[in-house]
Amino acid sequence: MTDKRKEIIIKEILKAVKDELDSGELVESVFNVLADSFYCEYKYDTYDIDTGYDVSTYPQKTNEHFNPNDYETVGDFLEECTGNTVATYVSGNGIDVERYESIAEETLRNDIWSIADKIFKKHLLNDDCIFRS
Repeated sequence: MTDKRKEIIIKEILKAVKDELDSGELVESVFNVLADSFYCEYKYDTYDIDTGYDVSTYPQKTNEHFNPNDYETVGDFLEECTGNTVATYVSGNGIDVERYESIAEETLRNDIWSIADKIFKKHLLNDDCIFRS
């Protein structure tokens, strides 16, 4: 694949992402995931366990739903834990709670990769040089 061809694909991906941002589709996708969690999932508190060689943070279900009055901004909600745990891969820290911020990032990243994937496939399927080798 030539540099010119790569540049065309990159520009097309950037335009498609910008178009979906401008139309609100990407934001709506993230919003839907977060809104579903906000209104359907339970809130979690956290507690720490110090094993002597590392400190881990775990979720503890509160059996309470999220209350909009508890948050001034969406960013405040993004700091809440999802109830899942993740490895930190940091010396002295073992397990940490997954936060809604990472869910928002993952949703956005997946949506952008889906856009890029469609464009790559379109160009590769139309590029008969891949069938010549």
